[in-house]
Amino acid sequence: MIETLLSNPYVHLALFVASIGLAILVGAAAFQLKYRESKLPLATAWVDLDERVQRLRSERSDLEDKIEDLNRRIADRDRLAGEIAGLQERRDALLAEFATLDDARRQIDETKQAAANAATELASQQDALEAVRADHARLSADLEALDRQIADRKRELEKLPEELERDIAALRAQLEALRNEVDTVRAERGQLMAARQELTELNAHMAGRRDELARLDTECETLRGEKSDLLDDRDDLAHECNRLRLQVDAAEAEVRKLGTLVVELTARKAVLEAEVSRLAGEHGSGPSESDEFDENIIADLKQPPKVFESSLKKNALPLAEDEALYTVHRYLKELGLVYSPRVINAFHTALKINDAAQLTVLAGVSGTGKSLLPRRYAEAMGIRFLPFAVEPRWDSPQDLLGFYNYIEKRYRATELARAMVYLDPFNTSTLADHISHSDEMMIVLLDEMNLARVEYYFSEFLSRLEARPPWAPDLKADACRDAFITVDIRGRSEGPIQLFAPHNMLFVGTMNDDESTQSLSDKVLDRGNIMQFAAPDRFEQAVPQKVVHPSPILPFKTWKTWCKPPRLSVSDQEYVSNVISQLAKIMQAFGRPFGHRLNAAMILYVANYPAASGLTKNLQVPLADQVEFRILPKLRGLNIEEHTDTFERLERLIGQDLGDNELAAQFKATCDRQRNAGGLFNWRGLTRSEG
Repeated sequence: MIETLLSNPYVHLALFVASIGLAILVGAAAFQLKYRESKLPLATAWVDLDERVQRLRSERSDLEDKIEDLNRRIADRDRLAGEIAGLQERRDALLAEFATLDDARRQIDETKQAAANAATELASQQDALEAVRADHARLSADLEALDRQIADRKRELEKLPEELERDIAALRAQLEALRNEVDTVRAERGQLMAARQELTELNAHMAGRRDELARLDTECETLRGEKSDLLDDRDDLAHECNRLRLQVDAAEAEVRKLGTLVVELTARKAVLEAEVSRLAGEHGSGPSESDEFDENIIADLKQPPKVFESSLKKNALPLAEDEALYTVHRYLKELGLVYSPRVINAFHTALKINDAAQLTVLAGVSGTGKSLLPRRYAEAMGIRFLPFAVEPRWDSPQDLLGFYNYIEKRYRATELARAMVYLDPFNTSTLADHISHSDEMMIVLLDEMNLARVEYYFSEFLSRLEARPPWAPDLKADACRDAFITVDIRGRSEGPIQLFAPHNMLFVGTMNDDESTQSLSDKVLDRGNIMQFAAPDRFEQAVPQKVVHPSPILPFKTWKTWCKPPRLSVSDQEYVSNVISQLAKIMQAFGRPFGHRLNAAMILYVANYPAASGLTKNLQVPLADQVEFRILPKLRGLNIEEHTDTFERLERLIGQDLGDNELAAQFKATCDRQRNAGGLFNWRGLTRSEG
């Protein structure tokens, strides 16, 4: 029976039609599922849907052709059914004819069985046809649903341009917001990179400090054993100190006598110089008031200084202060130089307040990097650098600016005097040519400045710097007349030549702490920040230096945008005033009081100190710096034992009120060490381990 069905062509046709219908249904269902899960844009979905509809319509056309062929076959089946009916009638006649024949009976039975099978096959074909018709109706319904979906998608696509316009407008607003945010992030980038560098250096330094702490613990045990021996020697040392104190008093008396003698000799020198000038004029060896002035006399002063020979480009765009400081940190690191970020910030701030503190002094033992810091800082910032090696014989301002050579009949100018001519925005000397450098900056380094008495060669110059009015965009030359320095050249019809040290000229000095040097007077201490470099207790392995190039020239206009006026918020001003008031009381107790000049300079330093990583300014850090740079150097020579309570008050102020535990610990250690070694205080500096 099954073989008969399988050999029947109608059965094959029905199965083929059924399989096609099933494939169409599965494809439609898969398309619906894929469409629901798809995240493609509507335009892409529309193209895909259109292709599927075209394919379904083609398949439906093929199916209709097959159904039409099937209908023809059904018609043939009806014709065959008529023929079968005729055969059945004939069969009945034959049954009667062959009723008596067994063979004929068997044939008749077989014919009946074939007829039954044919009837069964016909019924199966009819069922398959009904199934195909049902599938056709279902596919028609699905196609109608797809047509409705296509219409819906067309309506959605018509609305899409309006939605896209709204989305584009929103995206443009977001782009503008992102651009504003990028500008803000760019401003904070340098601070964050500097903070990241500081954090890396801090972690590395902390690891070293842990090792050092273990070593110090071992040393402490040794020192405890030595302490008892030192206490035994204390009485002998006290007696020796008293004897030395008497000798110091006698020496001071002798110094006062020598000072009086120096004043007398200076006055006599002035008289002799006047007499020499008079005699030189009489004998034709120098210019006199009646002679016609020879311009060759000042030709040397007209020459541009060699420091301007290096041609550097100027920064085309204004530079943010935090980016400039990050450039300094990176430049020093590339050169293999290790300076604490706090030291760099302090040096930078001390230069910014040159209106109130005209001199920045870097002191310490030889070889601690005092001269390298201003040189490399100037290269990284794009500032001209003019080094001056101070000599022990210096005793007047002529050593800084030059002198008239009576033999050559010429004024021999120094590089500093030439630089003052060309940096002067007012051209006070009237000697500068068309080449102007008034918008550039220069750091003048007085190297080993205490080889000679600073008061002899720099006192008048320092007074002129202090006489400068604060810088302002509309500052005029007439307001700066008190700061003009007259050059000793006579006979010029235009009048004496005057030089002016402009605000874009910054002065830095270095000092070596040894027996061959002179100490600084109160006049210099009051007008400068003294940064003491401690002797190193660890020596890092030298790093090979890379070839780096100086930065473009930093315009003075950009520098002035970094300099802030001494204005603080009400709460900050109250806090700073309270700390300075406590310092004033402590210094009065020491017998070393300070005045309004130092108070104003400390406030200006606090106002100009860079904020930490762009966050709220920490007032304690710059105030602790000022205690270290301005207060501790003024305590030199004080007897620690006689002022024990006052030294302890100052230690508590540094550690508790200002939160600088590192400085407080070093200050206490210095007092303890020097109390047992002469009893006189002398600040020797601090190596910072943090930014």
